[in-house]
Amino acid sequence: MPTPAAPAFCQIGLTSEDERAWLAEMATFAVPEFPRNQVDKAGFILANPNAEMRDYMWALHVINNWRAAHAFPLNNFTTNLRYKVKAVQADVLIAQRIKRLESISAKLTRDQTATLQLSQMQDIGGCRAILKSSQNVVKLVESYKHSRFNHKLKSEKNYILTPKSDGYRGYHLVYQYQSPSHESPYDRLRIEVQIRTTSQHIWATAVEAVGAFTKQALKAAEGDQDWRRLFALMSNVIASSEKSPSVPNTPSDIKQLRDELDYLSNKLHAVHTLRAYRAALNYVGELKERSSKYFLMHYDFALNKVLVTGFAANMSQAANLAYTRAESNKKEGDNIVLVSVGSLKSLMRAYPNYFLDTHQFTELLKQTLKAA
Repeated sequence: MPTPAAPAFCQIGLTSEDERAWLAEMATFAVPEFPRNQVDKAGFILANPNAEMRDYMWALHVINNWRAAHAFPLNNFTTNLRYKVKAVQADVLIAQRIKRLESISAKLTRDQTATLQLSQMQDIGGCRAILKSSQNVVKLVESYKHSRFNHKLKSEKNYILTPKSDGYRGYHLVYQYQSPSHESPYDRLRIEVQIRTTSQHIWATAVEAVGAFTKQALKAAEGDQDWRRLFALMSNVIASSEKSPSVPNTPSDIKQLRDELDYLSNKLHAVHTLRAYRAALNYVGELKERSSKYFLMHYDFALNKVLVTGFAANMSQAANLAYTRAESNKKEGDNIVLVSVGSLKSLMRAYPNYFLDTHQFTELLKQTLKAA
């Protein structure tokens, strides 16, 4: 069967053979089974800590279907991302993921006053490209902006020129999916495309790794202030090398920046702690890598192990069901996510935070402190 995703996404000159293949592929994925008002109701129940168990279990069923339904358009966008990036850079790390239940709940809870509804959440399905330079990021973004396809650009955020206050950087594009036939059940689902440099990716995954080990939501600007400040300062170090704007409320003077980093690093024993996280981790997983497209990763905090289960390309719905079951039974400190990458090796490169691998970030911190 020919791969239909690239022509389906571009929606230019679809042949009958392409369309038949596209429809056949679509049949292996979940479709939305609930109207959007029911999806929004499920989101409110999920964010309600006092929800009754019967209501909560119903909400899980609805949300699992809603998340699983994003797999088809997400695959489509990821295939197109692979196609686009070839013209910018060879050997690019690309991955996709379905948003974690915990992250959905936290976002709904934080944004309740902004009347955020689950059906309008823009990053249930997300794909990501890791590029070597900020110049290549700009080239890829421009490629998207000059593409001819019917998907609607819903939002665009340049966190490289305007970094978040915690130091996060990257370029986000959110599209609303539109099928070639304009009659697909996936129409209007939203997919987020994230584009980062390698250094920005190293920073972001280190934040998640430390947050996972310390059981603090550092990624959500919560938790230990010293760790959060250290990461904001390290984002400035990266910005300096990439000639990007500084993080708000951080030193622009390089000496002041390094002096504060030195103080915080000593206070937190940062280098030693980051090394300990990596050395303590045991990786457990038996995979038939060649037959696996989806990977369910479960970081067990109590056992300090990562459990990885592989699913074949035609097992999207089974993978999403296993995802929801694992999240429903997770223990405190556990971290679970369903992702898709080209290989197990790419999995560990794309999501080092789930393997608590902060080696590259630690080396960057060491080099910065050595230059102080």
